[in-house]
Amino acid sequence: MRTIHSTIATLALVAFGCGSAAVGPTPPAHPAPPAASSEGAPELPKGAAPGQLKLAHFASGNGMHGFVLDRTGAVVKIQIDGQKDIIELTPREDRHAGGLRGHYFDAPDGKAVIYIATSGGIRYFVGRDEFDMLPIRGALALGAPTIAGQPKHEKPAYEVFGEKLGPISVRKKFPQFTAEDASNLAKVAEVMDKADPSMFVRYVQRDPNGWLPRVVWVPSNISGIGYGGGSRESSLTWDKDKATGLAKFGGVLKGYSAYNSQGNHIFLQSMKGYPPNLATNTPGIVWEVDSTSVVFVTLDGGRYTVDISSSALEKGAPIEMGAGPQTQWPPALQHALTGIEEISALAKAGAVPQKVVEELSAQDDEWNACAQKVWKGAKPEFDKLHVTDMHYGTREGKVGQAVEKWEEKVRKDCKAAIDKQEKSLLAFIEQRNKERIAIFDKAKVKAGGK
Repeated sequence: MRTIHSTIATLALVAFGCGSAAVGPTPPAHPAPPAASSEGAPELPKGAAPGQLKLAHFASGNGMHGFVLDRTGAVVKIQIDGQKDIIELTPREDRHAGGLRGHYFDAPDGKAVIYIATSGGIRYFVGRDEFDMLPIRGALALGAPTIAGQPKHEKPAYEVFGEKLGPISVRKKFPQFTAEDASNLAKVAEVMDKADPSMFVRYVQRDPNGWLPRVVWVPSNISGIGYGGGSRESSLTWDKDKATGLAKFGGVLKGYSAYNSQGNHIFLQSMKGYPPNLATNTPGIVWEVDSTSVVFVTLDGGRYTVDISSSALEKGAPIEMGAGPQTQWPPALQHALTGIEEISALAKAGAVPQKVVEELSAQDDEWNACAQKVWKGAKPEFDKLHVTDMHYGTREGKVGQAVEKWEEKVRKDCKAAIDKQEKSLLAFIEQRNKERIAIFDKAKVKAGGK
């Protein structure tokens, strides 16, 4: 974004020096020639910021550029020094994170001519150069524009592509469905039953080094249980073909505990190699278009966000119309791993029963209670280490050894809670996978698969 970096005070310092001694005679001033006669023009008010002046003649700090800017009427007009044309300008808001920073003023050809910041500074654009402008004299009102009309802005690529996908999206075709419904397999099944062949699309990977689609089970405004501390990444490598239990879905459970009996939780960790990238030619539907991203729901009910920003589209469209031939489809259920954090978010979205979350939370509480009990038994040993007279380094070494010993005891004594949670998560994932396969089997027929 172009922003105003200079202030009137700064420009004054540049013009007159920053207090240093003069090294030679001051060169004569060469102000830019007026664009129109200023004879009879009112004097400028003293102390006004450039942007506060509705009508004035402005010049750049180096005197090489100037113009008359007239904002006294309904139409903003500008006449560049040395040019006969009077150009109509149209203001355009410049916002960042929702806050107004200023306005660009665009000519009918769509190019920004000046920028007026909320602070009152005015900047003039000449090719790739930018000049801070200061008022130098009053000016007479400009006549009717000789170059007039609304600016013709070329739509950004993401907007053009979004307009292509929007009409076939679920939210446009079936407005009774909400953003949260993309997380609900029952709602996804309803949509797949209603969908016509024109709604089916496929994902195509264009740039392996770009922002790749990721599975996001719920909209970004919904969050579930969040545990601080503890790594979400395992040191174990995922071997889908040989793994058992949760590991076959790419995850392992790890109980975290601390000898101060705080933050004891069961974490689901992703194994190395999980999650894999969403495979190219994955069929699905567009649930909704959200500016530079698309909510893409696969035929098996997986929910993904796909980047359609202008930079991503330079490599080609990641969403293509039509599901494509089934012979090119990857296997279903590419991503299925979920833990208490994801499941609790799904429950908040109304996609799974709350009792599932309560069951998992009870298991986490069981781990916490067991861990605290073990650490309580360890307290006398740690208390003794902290009061025994010994070198600091020796004490820290012995404390570290004791922590490792008692952590191992926590893992052994409290393993039952982790086993229970793994059993519950496996049951949840496998049941959900059955529902997803049922959706896939029906949807593939409507999508044109053989």
